[in-house]
Order: sequence, then structure tokens, then C-alpha cells
Amino acid sequence: MLTRRRRPSAPSYLRARGRPNAPSDLRTHECLVHGEANASTVWRFGMDPGKGVPVPVRGRFAANNSEAVALMARQGLGVALLADWFVRDDIKRGRLVPLLEDFVTPPAPVFALSPPGRFSSTTVRALTEHLAAGLAARLERKSQPLG
Repeated sequence: MLTRRRRPSAPSYLRARGRPNAPSDLRTHECLVHGEANASTVWRFGMDPGKGVPVPVRGRFAANNSEAVALMARQGLGVALLADWFVRDDIKRGRLVPLLEDFVTPPAPVFALSPPGRFSSTTVRALTEHLAAGLAARLERKSQPLG
């Protein structure tokens, strides 16, 4: 299952640092890295996962948790790359502003994990299938354009 991603930032960050107008502008912005702080991070622009125009980004802040990245973005610490459904309410309420909307990023995968082998049961598989169907429908509704 895949979900659309957005690049939002807080209005306070944009007032202080300006608004990026093209993906290459992100090279001069504080980007909130989702993962290891010292790892090189590349955001891709284009529809195909693993393809598209690579843009190396960097920033002083990183987290391996979407909640933490969203909180840093709300606090005006930089530009984030997060799932559309995850920041939708923040965008509607004006806490975050979507950036570079004319430039598409590859959708992000959503995974359900369960223990391998003997712990996999028909009950776990049935629950996973039920959650996947419900999440897919929810993501589809929430990924509709803001209006």
C-alpha cells in the first residue's frame, strides 16, 4: 500500500527563512530528516519510487518517528517530508504550510509487521487483511486534494 507525501513547514520558519520555489532550493533550507541524523538524505521528485530527480537535503534535526518530525516542523525548525494524511489536519488549521506542491514525490509504502513462522496464524492474517483494507480506504479519502 502507498501513501502520498507532502513537504510542509511552519509559517514561522517560512517568515524567517523564505519559501523554497523549486526542489533545488531545499539545499539551502533546514530539512527535518526522518532517520539517522548523520546519514545522507536524498528526497526524490518524480512519481517512480527509486527514480526521479534526487535532491540531497540536510538539517540540524532528525528523528526516526513521524510524530517527532511533525512536532519539529510545527515548532518552525525546518521543512519536513511526511505522509499527506499525517499532516492534513495541521495544514487545514494553518499550523503547517505545504511547499513545492507542483513537484511530486514518490509515494511512501505502509507496512504491517507480524512475527514470522509459527506465530503466523489465520487470525493474524485475517486481522492484517482487515486493517489493510480499512487503512487503504482511509488513506484514499484523506489523500484527496485539500478544498
